Amino acid sequence: MAITLSWEGFESLQPYTLASLIGVGLGLLAHLGLFIHGEWHVQAPPIFLFHAFLYGSLSIGSVIYGGGTLWAAGLITSICYLAALLISIFIYRTCFHQLTRAGFKGPFYMRVSKIFHVWKCRRSQNHLLLNDLQKKYGDFIRTGLNPLSRSA
Repeated sequence: MAITLSWEGFESLQPYTLASLIGVGLGLLAHLGLFIHGEWHVQAPPIFLFHAFLYGSLSIGSVIYGGGTLWAAGLITSICYLAALLISIFIYRTCFHQLTRAGFKGPFYMRVSKIFHVWKCRRSQNHLLLNDLQKKYGDFIRTGLNPLSRSA
């Protein structure tokens, strides 16, 4: 029994709808296949620069070439990719991460990103922050995606 792929049904989709679906699919695939594994926060600056260059190029290209269907579809695909990637990461970190399922407590915003903790530490206030969090949440607190803090 041979399996054949058919484009029937996709012919009626508008190009922008198809571009949106491709973007969402790529965003979910990128998170589940790549970003969920490893320490990608270390590579944040190059990843940000790549995406900024991509969006800038697509935006400039759509302006220069008159906003043609190909450029607009590329821009829509990339925006949907980024939105799906960020939403997928948010849902995973708040609901399905192994430390969330294990029941480690901590502020909701620290499950999603390390930015708040880094911001508080910029003036050497980490000990005060951790002390306040340990009073509120107990001996073991979650202070980021993977880090836990334990009171002495």
